[in-house]
Amino acid sequence: MPIPREPAEIQKGTGADVLSGQALIKNSKGIDVTQLYLSGAQKVLAMLESHNVQVVILKENSPSCGLCYIHDGEFRGRLVEGSGVCAQLLKNHDFKLFNEHQIDEVSHLDE
Repeated sequence: MPIPREPAEIQKGTGADVLSGQALIKNSKGIDVTQLYLSGAQKVLAMLESHNVQVVILKENSPSCGLCYIHDGEFRGRLVEGSGVCAQLLKNHDFKLFNEHQIDEVSHLDE
């Protein structure tokens, strides 16, 4: 995906709904970018598995990496509980996931 890119949000659902085919991700121009996000999530999963990564820190509120919250799909800045596509895929594969607000918790994993 290009950088910068149009903002995108999950429409009427969460990452779990996108993974099950029940929701789409559209950018602020109304273009369906679901397949780009699904492809990206699969690539992240493959990379993490190939490098035996156990712990992942994700960016909260993202339609891809939101761990606890994502935008509501209306492009009005409101958040709802739920995970993004990549976060949900990694949850499904039992990775230890944290967001940027939980970095202190990561540093205590070996204790």
